Amino acid sequence: MKLFYFGLLLLCFESCKSPAELLENGSYNQAFDKAVKEVKKGKDIDQNITVIEKSVDIKVASALRYAVIKSQGGNVKDWINTQTKLYQALEEVGRANILLKGMINEPYDELCSVKKDIDYQIVEHYYDKGHDYLDDYYNQEQKVDARNAYFSFVECEKFEGQSFFPNLADDKEDAYQNGIVYYVSDYGNIGGRLFLEPLPRDAGFKPDCDISIDHGFVSFSTSENDDEDVQTKTIETGQESVTDTSGNTTYIPIMAKIEATIITKIITVTAQVTTQLRSTNITGQCFVSSSSFTTEISDTYEEVSVVGDERALNHPVETNSGEPAFYRDRLESEVIKKAEDNIGI
Repeated sequence: MKLFYFGLLLLCFESCKSPAELLENGSYNQAFDKAVKEVKKGKDIDQNITVIEKSVDIKVASALRYAVIKSQGGNVKDWINTQTKLYQALEEVGRANILLKGMINEPYDELCSVKKDIDYQIVEHYYDKGHDYLDDYYNQEQKVDARNAYFSFVECEKFEGQSFFPNLADDKEDAYQNGIVYYVSDYGNIGGRLFLEPLPRDAGFKPDCDISIDHGFVSFSTSENDDEDVQTKTIETGQESVTDTSGNTTYIPIMAKIEATIITKIITVTAQVTTQLRSTNITGQCFVSSSSFTTEISDTYEEVSVVGDERALNHPVETNSGEPAFYRDRLESEVIKKAEDNIGI
């Protein structure tokens, strides 16, 4: 607890310092942020502008040192992290530069230049990697190399590589077309997966895959859950006559408590089918493996019955029992349709 209060005290002490004091103590990020706020408020403008300029020099120098160290390594993830840090620094310095009406253009431009070098280093990496894969494809005719080239070009595009390499879109399309695996299937058009397409009818080459699909037998299972609603009512079931000594007869109603229970049986029917996918690798280029998957679909219906004296019910109840007509036929067609939708391989 003492450490907590000490931390609060220290934080309060720091927040009370002027931007110049923060800068003198080495807290250049805090000095920069506070000086920007003070300039916006119109306080000690000249002094705070000086703090901003000095803080920016330190901030930019730190970002540039980090960029130099990380860009010299061979890890593209380090380059991307550097790009992010430079972008963040550019945003901060850029806002301050606008506030100061261009007084810190030089460090801002220096950051821009270094970031652009990092931008190019990243996209060049993915661009060259994509072309290395394409070269392997043309030398060995392995479609997997073309697909790897495609994904490298996609990464290059993600980092706006088209601004450096105008032909990037054409390279990506070339890689895609060369990476396609063609299949034939008695099942028709399977689809649903990148680089997997049906063999064109007029193709002058053989397919890579022969794919067959068997949905198998649809099985059903049921589960039940009962809900009971007990209702009671007191009703007159008759009368009792009582004759007094004067011979007068009085009729007294005979009351009885009756009870009825509405039983709602909720029945869940589940249809299940196991689909077998068998793939024959004809050319050695097929990446589709034989597999199986199970698909199921459930639906419910109710069976309603009344036990006891129905006169106790608050309202009429329509009872029913038995499964709806063609219920399982519908579930069977729906589970097969769902299985077909799930075929995307």
